[in-house]
Amino acid sequence: MSAFYLTRANAGDDPEINRLLKQRPMGRLLRISLERAPSPGAAARVEGYRQDTILIRDSSNDSIVGMGNRSVRRVYYNGEICRLGYLGQLRAAPGRHGLKRLAAGYEGVKATRSSAELPFDLTSIVDDNLQARRLLEKGLKVLPSYKSLANYSTFILPSTGKSVPDSTATANREDLADILTLLNHYNRGYQFAPVYNEQELKSSTRSPNLNIEDFLVIREAGKIVACAALWDQRPFKQTVVQGYVGWLKLMRPLINLGRSCVGKPLYAKAPYVVPMAFLSHFAMPNVNPAHLSALLQKAKQLARKRNIQYLAIGFAENHPCHELVARNFRHQQFSTTLYSVHWPDQTPVPEQALKRLVPHPEVALL
Repeated sequence: MSAFYLTRANAGDDPEINRLLKQRPMGRLLRISLERAPSPGAAARVEGYRQDTILIRDSSNDSIVGMGNRSVRRVYYNGEICRLGYLGQLRAAPGRHGLKRLAAGYEGVKATRSSAELPFDLTSIVDDNLQARRLLEKGLKVLPSYKSLANYSTFILPSTGKSVPDSTATANREDLADILTLLNHYNRGYQFAPVYNEQELKSSTRSPNLNIEDFLVIREAGKIVACAALWDQRPFKQTVVQGYVGWLKLMRPLINLGRSCVGKPLYAKAPYVVPMAFLSHFAMPNVNPAHLSALLQKAKQLARKRNIQYLAIGFAENHPCHELVARNFRHQQFSTTLYSVHWPDQTPVPEQALKRLVPHPEVALL
């Protein structure tokens, strides 16, 4: 008898999934867990029009000892609208049979694939998760092949700052059609950028807690030329600081004293949910540093009104906005690597086709 078996998650599994997510924090100095209370299933539905969470269970007591999610979304791939799988929430409880469990989990995830989708999946791994990266980059026959595509940075910007006059306005209902046109025109020029439609943006399932009033726009001669949305996902997806490690744990009170003197957010007593929102649905076909600055400053101002201390925005290292944000805004930077995931029975896609355009997946869906 096998030591474990696979099931697909349902609503009854939510409490145990939440416990596993809480028990597997990441990071070196800040131990951070990415949680999905109250319903991991509802949170996963945000990430694609179809999603499957595969659970690995211990045969002796039916407890969950591992999990992985695959969501399918519509994206632009070399300028065409395609269906792409994204692998996320890969978690494993400590224990024996690690590689066997992992291989079995991938087989379960693979079974959710469809011939109507691209012959590879996409995923991202935090750079300091060296154990996972080394294992998955080995090219083991029992696992899918991971090929590095690009370095991707998530910038965490404090919402502190002075209010400044700018050209950015809050969108209204009449702007929705123009925003959709701008988003899709912009995203078509990037790899793995999402395809948007009105139904999804208005859906309480696909875009919960996101309203037209959360969109910020810049107009020139009456035409919208740039946009972004302040998307607060805390009601269904949380970034939780579980604790501090090493010198940060010892020096936190002193560091907080210094941060308070210069108006920076403090390192609160753990555990706590980070008061952060995503700056999502970004589009700026003609990259303009002044417009980028105006959007970010306006988003900070709106975040402060909502008691949000941090904004998260993401760009690949070779995206034209990456260097502008890194150079001009105070931030913390979290680096990840984007991978294409090729399954054993699929012909590998040539690297040239994968890297033809700059990748631009939506940071709020990673």
